[in-house]
Amino acid sequence: MKKTICFALIALAAGVGTWTLGWWAVPIVALVAGLLRCPALLTAAASATAWLAILGIDAAVGSVSRVAGVLAGVMGLPAVAILALTLVLPALLGWSAASLGDAARSLRPTSRQLS
Repeated sequence: MKKTICFALIALAAGVGTWTLGWWAVPIVALVAGLLRCPALLTAAASATAWLAILGIDAAVGSVSRVAGVLAGVMGLPAVAILALTLVLPALLGWSAASLGDAARSLRPTSRQLS
């Protein structure tokens, strides 16, 4: 249950943050998630899901497939590869920032440790 809530909150925060503030909202949200002990892999999946939702919204009201086709022609890749690479970025940002947050929390001294 906790993982489901964690996933939903990260996806929502990453999606709204990206929509309003830009791509750098993903690592900020993921860093906070890591500090709160959400798993890095779950954070990566939630971040990619957020961007997938944004792509879906853009596809419903815009021309994502046309833009992907133009980029694919410029880069010499299939349009599907462009869309897949678009989801790799938030996944990597989410995973790395959540791992960093988890590691930073682990380094914090506690009262049980000797000084």
